[in-house]
Amino acid sequence: MKIVVVSEWFSEKMGYAENHLPAALARQGHEVHLVTTDLQVYATYPKMYDKVYRAHLGPPVVPTGVFAKDGYTLHRLRHSRWGGLSNPGLAAALERLAPDIVYCFEVMNADYQVVAEHRRRLGYRIFCESRLHSSVLRRPKDPLKRLRAWFRRRRSARLAAEVTLFYPIAPDVTRNLVEQLGIPEAKCKPASLAVDVGTFRKVEEPSARRGWRAELGYGPDDIVCVYTGRFVAAKAPLLLAEALRRLHERGDVHFKALFVGQGDAAEVAALAAHPGCRVHPFVDQSRLAEIYNACDIGVWPKQESTSQLDAAACGLPLVLDAAVEDTWRTEGSGLTYAGGAAGLADCLGRLASAEERAKLGENGRLKIAQAFSWDKLASDKLADFTQALTSGAPSHG
Repeated sequence: MKIVVVSEWFSEKMGYAENHLPAALARQGHEVHLVTTDLQVYATYPKMYDKVYRAHLGPPVVPTGVFAKDGYTLHRLRHSRWGGLSNPGLAAALERLAPDIVYCFEVMNADYQVVAEHRRRLGYRIFCESRLHSSVLRRPKDPLKRLRAWFRRRRSARLAAEVTLFYPIAPDVTRNLVEQLGIPEAKCKPASLAVDVGTFRKVEEPSARRGWRAELGYGPDDIVCVYTGRFVAAKAPLLLAEALRRLHERGDVHFKALFVGQGDAAEVAALAAHPGCRVHPFVDQSRLAEIYNACDIGVWPKQESTSQLDAAACGLPLVLDAAVEDTWRTEGSGLTYAGGAAGLADCLGRLASAEERAKLGENGRLKIAQAFSWDKLASDKLADFTQALTSGAPSHG
């Protein structure tokens, strides 16, 4: 079948679904096209892009064109910011490519609106992933922004009728689709994000782990907590730094924290100023897997992150905020905390035992390895695509 994946932006060096899903679908013998804009991820947030991503990714706008990528074809079209981010060439690209299936990443995105408006004329089926977590679905404070959000959600709900099946990535996302957008629950099929298990895996050679730890400046007795991603208030990496300060104040100086990512100079300085804390710039996926293997605990103080699954695949137990509703991530494979920096410090203290960390980490590694590779996810979704094309409705199991 011919599959078009539509994304509002795309960056070569990232590990998001738009990087992995098209390649996984193509590996199973299908013609796959990724249609996107000439924007890097988060390029529509210029201040954040400059302080977080520019050093790693380069300019926010890249050349347009058609490129061969990992078994699929990448189409970069010129973006527009008139009335918000849009892809003016998307409709023409869909008509030219004549896909059987179009896969989108969020029903509220402008690119989905175009896909939905042309579905009946062009005859394809739409499948739509959703990541509308409660932790990021905030009600705007400004009345005008609230009104715009209300109209956007009403329009999204109307156009959602064109979707064959939604793939909410967590239980709270399903609830938000149903309650916020009025989408029938029967149209929602939970499907977690996946992991590049060829890259993110536990390395069993002790010498390799010792070498990577030595490169990062850690000894055999250090318990290294790693956070990866943006250094922004919504993700609250500073909470981990403050938890480390509390642990050191009570004598637990063997706990360390490594922050891999980027923020502005003030955020970087604030993290590095805490005892036992170091900051490391963004790295590519293979180096990130080495860092996870060199560390002992994966800690994300707020919100969900794809990186949590990557870390679990490398055998790290996870410590997440108790407010995160996707409890699968820590069931049997990590811990949750409440109560700010003090609660996080107490939670980390419960993982002082190497045996406890190893048990939880192995449980997480097995969960990922057995069910959450990109090839497994692609195979499951291809079964839905095939059923929709042949019998009209995929299973909702």
